[in-house]
Amino acid sequence: MESLVGCGLSKTGITITYDDTLQGHVINISAYAGARPENLECIWRATHFEFVEFAESRFNEAFGKLTENHYLPLAMESARKALAEKGLLDKLPRRTDFASDAEFVHALEVHCGFRAGSVLELRTGTFTIRPSAFQVPFGSEEFAKLSGLMSAMMVAAPENGTFKFGFVGNEAYSEPEAK
Repeated sequence: MESLVGCGLSKTGITITYDDTLQGHVINISAYAGARPENLECIWRATHFEFVEFAESRFNEAFGKLTENHYLPLAMESARKALAEKGLLDKLPRRTDFASDAEFVHALEVHCGFRAGSVLELRTGTFTIRPSAFQVPFGSEEFAKLSGLMSAMMVAAPENGTFKFGFVGNEAYSEPEAK
């Protein structure tokens, strides 16, 4: 709390709770706290390991972008290193070499040791990892291949700027789109 006050926020506009589901603190910053665009960096540095929600949606979007700007370079570096260690970085498929997103993603799957179409599916323009892919034991060879595929997708994603991927969460599992 003191570090947030040090960022120029009013203590009366900050609520901190612990969420068992998230297994972390949730910091709610109301409009009364006095958040301003110029103090978002300070707020991020004071809270970056916690879950932060602003009452004003414009700050949530800006804060999310700030978090992405801090962590994306680290994640990309980690993904590149993991691919290099597995011998997968040098011949990583490039989106520009394929006629469609589907062909490209199938090439990524094969490159990482999977059968084409066995792990990823297209859902509303986003390639999603099939829930069955997560039923492999942690530390197994299949888990290592899945980890490699996720790293490959991360490194390959920014190439054309529109490539999206995600995970199927708790929502009902529906049929994939036709390819």
